[in-house]
Amino acid sequence: MKSCLLPAAISCLVASGLPCRADEVEDQLAEASTRIEFIAYDYAAIGRSGPMWLPESRQGKAWNALKDTLQLPASFEQLERLAGHANPRIRTLALMKLYALMEPDAFRVIGKHQGDTNETFPDLAPTHDGAIGDVATSSEPVIGKVVHTEKATISRVTGQMLRMIGYTSQRDGDFETWSKPRLGNPDWIAWYDFLYRIAIESSSPVPPQAAPRIAALKEKLKSRPAAVRAWLWFGIADDRLMVPAFDTPLATEAEMIEAARQLGPQALLAFLKDGTRAGLSEPHIDNPERGKRFILQHAKQLFREEDSKPLAESGNFIAAADANPKEASTLIRKIRLKDSDVGIAMAALLDHHGETETEFVVEWFHAPSGISGPAYDQSKFIHEYERRMPADWEKPIRALVAHPGFERLDRLNVAYFAQMVNKLAGKEIVSFDSTKGEVAQRNRLREHFSLAVPE
Repeated sequence: MKSCLLPAAISCLVASGLPCRADEVEDQLAEASTRIEFIAYDYAAIGRSGPMWLPESRQGKAWNALKDTLQLPASFEQLERLAGHANPRIRTLALMKLYALMEPDAFRVIGKHQGDTNETFPDLAPTHDGAIGDVATSSEPVIGKVVHTEKATISRVTGQMLRMIGYTSQRDGDFETWSKPRLGNPDWIAWYDFLYRIAIESSSPVPPQAAPRIAALKEKLKSRPAAVRAWLWFGIADDRLMVPAFDTPLATEAEMIEAARQLGPQALLAFLKDGTRAGLSEPHIDNPERGKRFILQHAKQLFREEDSKPLAESGNFIAAADANPKEASTLIRKIRLKDSDVGIAMAALLDHHGETETEFVVEWFHAPSGISGPAYDQSKFIHEYERRMPADWEKPIRALVAHPGFERLDRLNVAYFAQMVNKLAGKEIVSFDSTKGEVAQRNRLREHFSLAVPE
């Protein structure tokens, strides 16, 4: 076959932006398959622009050759045909180009190849430090280093692609059966979740180059019902609950709370009970857990007193206490002190009943018995109390600082504690000058609360 890799002025790649003829696309992939030494499938699956491999290194040459290949124009029909090519490497490139289209029909083709055990391009394997391949740094370029690879099959590659939309054969069985209510369903939340992860390159923090892709996804979501956006937002917010800030690239915390209120308490209770997502054409096809943490941690804003009972019956005692603060002491004491969420529970208790429960919480804080270890439970308490922003926080926090156990609080939690006080006070109480360690931070907190500073 005659290759269509002609000079740029007459090449079909640039002359019109239209797909090449079928044989030309095949020639292009065949030629590329001889130049691509290996593929970093982890990076390719998430659409990442790639680590900083030096262009002249083996990794850089292979990665750039792959990127150039994935950008070559080709129609869906051409790629679908080439996905059945006799050469496993050409099949792989065709499947990867289909994947890059991010269209439901592309996954119908990809799903048919999950049993293909033919060997294809080697995988650029993680090194001993977890990096993919040998990544260039400013101080240590990779030229001349050994490149770590491992064998890969087409089945392994397609399996990685299918996992990106939530499918695994071990859990979900036959792909065609699984995909029937999902692929092409405009209300399928996991599809938009997939598009979001590709947009941000599965990176945290979100890279600057993701901005136009996020904007395009937000524009696409404007045409979907409000319920679709809401359930998607809640799931994405769950990924960010390790920090007090809930704003995501798709929606602010305030927008998400308003979206949840529009769904209403009954819809939220149904979701917490069995994963039912109200307002969707197929309310049960998505992960029934994804989005629950956001709803539960905003129970104060979303539920009414009468919702406390069903919340408690489902074991969501903290949310039940938030819905009915009058019963907070009783409800939160139903949580075992060894529960993994005990730190969050104690923050909720102090939030609702700081005037009567301070002593109980202070004693717990300085002698925590959670299953995850004292420092972890204390950290969860600090972050949750800061997130809740109680109005009457000074007396309870002063009691925590006054307790002799405050001297034993580990250095990281001292810093977290100081940051919490700054946030609650709305001003800098404790400075984080790099020359000052936790001793200075402890003593500044004591001074702020008019407590004696140890000699």
